[in-house]
Amino acid sequence: MLQEFGIYFVFMVVLTAASAFCSCAEASMFSLQADDRRALRRGNAAQRTAVELLGRPDRLLTAILFWNLAFNFGFFVVGSAVEYRLHQEQRHPESAALMVSSLIGMIVLGEMLPKTIGVQQPRVF
Repeated sequence: MLQEFGIYFVFMVVLTAASAFCSCAEASMFSLQADDRRALRRGNAAQRTAVELLGRPDRLLTAILFWNLAFNFGFFVVGSAVEYRLHQEQRHPESAALMVSSLIGMIVLGEMLPKTIGVQQPRVF
């Protein structure tokens, strides 16, 4: 199964990583305290850019959430394509296991864990 669907799984891992990046960015950017922002204003170019982006929080949040949604949508489109092919080949137990594990994986690895890390270390991320 891995040989047959390997490229799909690679896409799913890449899309999960992109979603994790967005989730971590959202949590870390909006967890920065005033002291953190002052310190980042005196930092390198990337740190100064982060503080500038927070000057328009509505646009920043819209952009982050849009891209996170796009990556999540892509993930489930690819996952659905794999599930459809498995279903057509009468491999129902495998398709059910794939859908459940991919959903749990996306929730934990693409959303919960990155947000937790971003909130705990906002200045780092």
